[in-house]
Amino acid sequence: MEILIINKNKTIVNWDSKIIKQKKEDKESIEYITNKIINNKNLKKITIFALAGLMYAEKALAATVDASKKINTAGSTIFEICRNIGYWACLIMCIIEIIRSLMQGDTKGISKIISKYVVGFGALYIVPWIFDLIKGIFS
Repeated sequence: MEILIINKNKTIVNWDSKIIKQKKEDKESIEYITNKIINNKNLKKITIFALAGLMYAEKALAATVDASKKINTAGSTIFEICRNIGYWACLIMCIIEIIRSLMQGDTKGISKIISKYVVGFGALYIVPWIFDLIKGIFS
């Protein structure tokens, strides 16, 4: 087993499992370093603080990822409901407006009515696609 400490792509410390079997006076052995940390109050406090901070950061990151997934799922569900409502609203309003136009004898305005509602309904799908596209470009 080999333990490396790397800073700015340069190996600072390289501990090898063979070093543990060396003498206690060897300043590169893991036992020597752990004894120095345990016997020095300041190093002990710093080590405990660093380990606790890293463990907290790991838990906070996991909670953030879970919350993000829940928010995305809830948002997707709500947006699908809005799309379904928009589909039926556009369809019903379009048919009502076409019938009104036909009752008044205006057959030339039907294409304008249809295109108006098609664009309105299409916006429910095009706008999120554009937002995702922008998000992908800048991430």
